[in-house]
Amino acid sequence: MSMTAPLSAKTTLVGLIGWPVGHSVSPAMHNAAFAALGLDWRYVPLPVDPALPGAVGDAVRGMRAMGMSGINVTVPHKQAVLPFLDRIEPAAQAMRAVNTVIVQPDGSLAGDNTDAPGFVADLRAHGVEPAGRRVLVLGAGGSARAIVYGLAEAGAAQITVANRSAERAAALLADLRPFLGSTRLAVVALPDGVAGAADADLIVNCTSLGMTPRADTTPWPAGLSFRPGQAVYDLVYNPADTLLLRQARADGAHVIGGLGMLIWQGALAFRHWTGQMPPVDVMRAAAEAHLRRHGRLWEALHCSLRRLNYCYGILKCLLYSYSTGGDINGPYDCSASICGIYRHKRRRRHLPAALSRVRDRNAGHDAGHDDGHDVRYCGGLLHRRGNRHVHQ
Repeated sequence: MSMTAPLSAKTTLVGLIGWPVGHSVSPAMHNAAFAALGLDWRYVPLPVDPALPGAVGDAVRGMRAMGMSGINVTVPHKQAVLPFLDRIEPAAQAMRAVNTVIVQPDGSLAGDNTDAPGFVADLRAHGVEPAGRRVLVLGAGGSARAIVYGLAEAGAAQITVANRSAERAAALLADLRPFLGSTRLAVVALPDGVAGAADADLIVNCTSLGMTPRADTTPWPAGLSFRPGQAVYDLVYNPADTLLLRQARADGAHVIGGLGMLIWQGALAFRHWTGQMPPVDVMRAAAEAHLRRHGRLWEALHCSLRRLNYCYGILKCLLYSYSTGGDINGPYDCSASICGIYRHKRRRRHLPAALSRVRDRNAGHDAGHDDGHDVRYCGGLLHRRGNRHVHQ
């Protein structure tokens, strides 16, 4: 792999505008591709605060004024950039959103959307040809709009959109209808209507269910099986192996995670700017390395928060006992009671059963077990599970 060229006045800049952008995988994978091809280019994240009046227009004009070759656009600016562009490509018109801006040789700005062709490119890279297929799309948001458009462009025979609000799904298809050619369209409610469309050749999850930190959720109805030979694509890429993909794999389906779509849409933007197709394998390796680093940081933060919550429980227990005149011999005795509850919590047992054991133990001490440790139940322990607060 080529070394990254030193940054200089001759370096060509591209970047990403959005709010926030610090989490983005795009700088890592684009800069890796530039280095691999020996290009003196840099991709920089550019946070643009939507609360600042006129910020999006200023960013687009500034990008051109500074001699940049283009930008990617992410939420919440994909629609806001439209008025500042000189030309909008058909895909971006259909999706009413731009994710790539290209500075043309004459200085004019063209807006495109590479999400739909990026998705189709990743499908084909995994051996799934959408032409002539029956497809079930879960969700009716912005990503579903791109997926439906891309599938119809690729020749899908039928597309069924399942959404909790069937009315929203119907509105999405009605709005896209002029761009969808002869593809047959249908709408069902999610989850109740999915069973009637579950035999589709390809199933695509366009919801956020299963995404970190809600990795234990799935859009797929309980008790409904996949079939061998189906392809199941989850746009969620963090975690890489979602609950939906595990369910589908267990039933013999061909599963595909969403990182590939992110990589391919970036690769197509790269080609718009440079005129060259980037090494997709290099971009994937850089994206995966970035996600692993950030995944470890997230896990460390989550672990620290759990420990803080545990210490808070001990402190609350002590304060309650002292305020009510409880006879407690210090943090050791309180933590002994808390630890019994905490171990049960980690094993996913019911809190009442854990508390009952603590009470029984404390009752034993009160009945005359004079061993020097008067371990009493510390009332007021705050146990958090979801949004439920249980005070005992």
